[in-house]
Amino acid sequence: MSLFTSPWSETNGRKPVLIVSLTGQALTQAAFTYMSTIKKINPYWYLVAGIPASISGGPILTILSCYCYLIDVTCPKDRVIRLAVLNEFVCIIAVIANLVAPTLQNMGYLAVYGTGAVLMVIVLLYVIILLPESAEVMKETSTTLFTTDHLIDSFKTFFKRRPGNTRSVIFALTGCGVVSLLVNAGEPDCKYLATMKKFDWGISDYTTFNAVSLIVQALGTLSGVYLLMNICRLGEAASNLVIQISLLASSILTAIATTPTMFYITSQIRIFYGCLGPITKGFISKLLPPHDIAKVLAFGSTLEAFMPQIGAVLYANLYNRTVGTDPFAIFLLSASLQLLVIIWTIIGFTRFYYGKGKTDIDQEIGNIKDEQ
Repeated sequence: MSLFTSPWSETNGRKPVLIVSLTGQALTQAAFTYMSTIKKINPYWYLVAGIPASISGGPILTILSCYCYLIDVTCPKDRVIRLAVLNEFVCIIAVIANLVAPTLQNMGYLAVYGTGAVLMVIVLLYVIILLPESAEVMKETSTTLFTTDHLIDSFKTFFKRRPGNTRSVIFALTGCGVVSLLVNAGEPDCKYLATMKKFDWGISDYTTFNAVSLIVQALGTLSGVYLLMNICRLGEAASNLVIQISLLASSILTAIATTPTMFYITSQIRIFYGCLGPITKGFISKLLPPHDIAKVLAFGSTLEAFMPQIGAVLYANLYNRTVGTDPFAIFLLSASLQLLVIIWTIIGFTRFYYGKGKTDIDQEIGNIKDEQ
C-alpha cells in the first residue's frame, strides 16, 4: 500500500492518506467492538473484521504518513528532534497502555475494543477537521491511486544511482531500520518464554520488566537525540553507529545473563533504541530531494511490514531448537543480525563519504575547466 500512496501523496496531499488509514483502523476497531458483544461467534469473523485496517495500510501507513508530514513541515535542522518527539509519544502511549490494559481487561473485551474504537474516531476527526495539509496539492495531476506508474516510480526512486554514492548509505540506513524491526518484532514472545524457562518468571514478572523497559526507552528517545547530537556533537551517521553498537552490546550481554538483575541491566543498555528511527529517517530526508523522500521511506516501510512475520518464525524456530540447552540463544541471533547491519552500515557510510569527497573534487575540477 505504501508504494502506491507515497508517490500519490506527493501531488495529492498527505491528509487523504492519513484519513484512509485511520478510517480503516477505526472500522476494524468498531467491528471488534460489536463482535465482542456476541457470546458465541466464529473466530474467523475477526479475520474478516481486520480487512479494513489491512487494505487501508494499517498502523504502518499511519506512522509513515506522520513521518512524511513532519518532514514536510520542519526544516532539516529540527527534523530529527521532531521525529524523536513523535517516537517519544509512541513510547509514552505504550507505557500508558501497559498500565491501563489490566483494568480494561478486567472490564471485558467490550471495554478493550470500545476504548480503541473511540480513540481512533477521535484521532480521525482531529485529522479531518483540524490538521492542515502539508503537501502542495496539484489539481492538474492524476488522482488515480492504484496504478503501476506509482509502483514503478517507487522502485526506480529507491534503486536509482545518485551522486556521491548516496545510494549506498540509503541502502544501509534502510537495512538498519528493517533489521532492527526484525529483531524488535521477533524477540518479545520468545523473550517471555525464555525468562519463564531460565528465571521461572510469571506473567506479572515479565509485565513489570516490560513496563520498565518501555519507560527507559521513553526516557532515552529524546534524551538520546539531545545527548548524541547536541552534547556530543555527533552527526547522524556517528549517532546511528553508536546506537547500533549499544544494541549489539545489549544483545551479547543479555545472552550471557545469569540472574534477573543482570538481565534487567543488560536489557536497558538499548536505552537509545527509540532514537534510531528518527535519526535514520532524518538522515535519509537530508540526503534526498523533497520529492523523493516519501518514496524511499515508503519502500523501507514496505520491507518493514514483512518483518514481524519473518521475525516470529525465525525466532520461534531457533527457540524451539535451543530451549533445552540455552533459552537465551535467541539473543545471539539478535547480536549476529545487528553485527551484520553494523558492518553493512560502515561500508555504506565509507562509500558515501568517499564518494562525497570525490564528487566535490570532480565538481571543483569542472568549475576550473569552465573558468578556463
